[in-house]
Amino acid sequence: MARRRNCEKIYNIFSVFVENCLIDDCSLLWPDEHIWNLNNLEAIKKNFIDNPIWEGEYWEKIEQQFHDLSNSCWKALADAHLIYVLPSRFIKPEKKYELIKIVCDKRQIPLIDFDDPFWGFLHEGFTRTTMRYHLKYMQLWALFLFAIKVKQEEDRKAFFDDPLKVEASFDQVLNSIPRKSDRAWDMRHAFLHMAFPDLYESIISTSHKVSIVNHYSDRIPPEKKNASLDEKLYLIRQHFEESEYRDKDFSFYLQEIKRQWQGSQVVPAKPGDDDHIEIDPILEELVAQLRRRRQIILYGPPGTGKTFYALKLAREIIALDNYEKSYNELDEWDKSLLQAEYTDEGEKSTDAADSTGGYLSFCTFHPAFGYEEFIEGYRPRPGKDGAPGFVLQDGIFKKLCKKAAADPSKTYVLIIDEINRGNIPRIFGELITLIEKDKRRKNSNDRGISVTLAASGDTFYVPDNLLIIGTMNTADRSIALLDIALHRRFGFYELMPLYELLDGTVVEGINLGAFLREINRRVFQEVGRNQQIGHSYLMENGAPVKDAAELINCLKDKILPLLQEYCYDDYRKLANILGDTLVDRERKLFNMHLFHEKGREKLLELLREMCERDTGVGA
Repeated sequence: MARRRNCEKIYNIFSVFVENCLIDDCSLLWPDEHIWNLNNLEAIKKNFIDNPIWEGEYWEKIEQQFHDLSNSCWKALADAHLIYVLPSRFIKPEKKYELIKIVCDKRQIPLIDFDDPFWGFLHEGFTRTTMRYHLKYMQLWALFLFAIKVKQEEDRKAFFDDPLKVEASFDQVLNSIPRKSDRAWDMRHAFLHMAFPDLYESIISTSHKVSIVNHYSDRIPPEKKNASLDEKLYLIRQHFEESEYRDKDFSFYLQEIKRQWQGSQVVPAKPGDDDHIEIDPILEELVAQLRRRRQIILYGPPGTGKTFYALKLAREIIALDNYEKSYNELDEWDKSLLQAEYTDEGEKSTDAADSTGGYLSFCTFHPAFGYEEFIEGYRPRPGKDGAPGFVLQDGIFKKLCKKAAADPSKTYVLIIDEINRGNIPRIFGELITLIEKDKRRKNSNDRGISVTLAASGDTFYVPDNLLIIGTMNTADRSIALLDIALHRRFGFYELMPLYELLDGTVVEGINLGAFLREINRRVFQEVGRNQQIGHSYLMENGAPVKDAAELINCLKDKILPLLQEYCYDDYRKLANILGDTLVDRERKLFNMHLFHEKGREKLLELLREMCERDTGVGA
């Protein structure tokens, strides 16, 4: 199904919109008021749609066009802005709320406070929206015109029971708009997905849909060759979910899938061009969870991309929140502000970033890392006469909290690598309470919960615009053994080996994905689920290894030492994983001659045999 599992609140609120506003005439935000009636909609059409103002600032034009309309029309406009922001994971939740509140404030209409649980759906989203979608008038025109068409139906409920009729009606509405450039096909795609998430894809780009259908046309039954674009997409998804992706989530934006339908004909991305945005489903889910929880831990076996995704997530959410762009759309200067380097304090930053705010910081926990480095403490520093002395210094987290508190409109991120290797209670101290979402300071009128720090006497609180991303290697320590207080306050996201990244690469007859699956199946049986091998162990510079020499080096230099550690030098277990050809049980050593030129072919044959035993199911 095309339904996104992390968007249930969106589907729920949209179904209320359909029921309350389109089928009935009530409001979404003011459910007891009948404002989505044909009279109000016709008045909005006359003033807003039939009377376009092409020049000027958006809100100035809205005020001019809605000036003579009733409060009911303004409330319908607020409802419409709510629907407009629903699809976007690009727009931060606070910004979504702000767009709705601006409409209400124009007429002093009361609105539910942002902290109310009602607004939980604003933290979700299923697509990256860019410049075209952000031309709000186009999207709102489409929404209001479609609503008018619905009101003209004799049986509105029966109308929404027929997805194909809804689709055709929306298409008629858009085609009736005189200027093709004003036809909001992206709103059409988003509307159909939210209304019928099991049938319509969450893709809002028409060109992406066309590219997918053209590439996978052989998977469409002959009798359906004349079906609509969306029905063909549904049939293609059905084919994948009944074959290669029977036991795992499928998306047309999975890296291995997108590479196929995009092919080599991809036009380089241009700023604001929605048709060429890279979409990573894992990243989308991480952004949504981090926004909800304010802190998250990425955990999994070694080599599964935890630090990679921590950096990717940090840069993406900073770009979305602070620049209103995807990270890939930033220019080189803006990107340079998020390329962190180590300082002598173990913190990552850059001179450029420090001079403009330093949105991203990075530290690594280890047994010697303490409260003094994280919050504050006395650090050795020679005096003017060279005599030894101590100076009270702020730690990395306190410094970043100060920056974030002084700049509440921007998002700041701290990455804590290897969070489980530190003494959590000692490092966090009283911070363990302050990082909770409902204990943070959310705005200038809300100081949240604060504490007085023992050493400096400073009043300390955690601002809401500071996000924390941790990484944890489960081969070192199970997630179940984490400090309970930390467990309650962080969201958790597991990263496991992504065999799909390797499946398309064959080296000397060895399918890298199949080889890693088989290795991990054996590791799972011998030492457990958390001690698997990540896909990055067979990759160099972000891409799968390409030749036999690289593969053999990865096996010798990276995989064998890791397995040796997993098995605590138990060569019986090692032989069960790697086979008796490579492991000498009696002498308790690896047959290293296989890695030399004369033994190379025998080693490659062993790896081919392992691929042939792969069942296609990862551990």
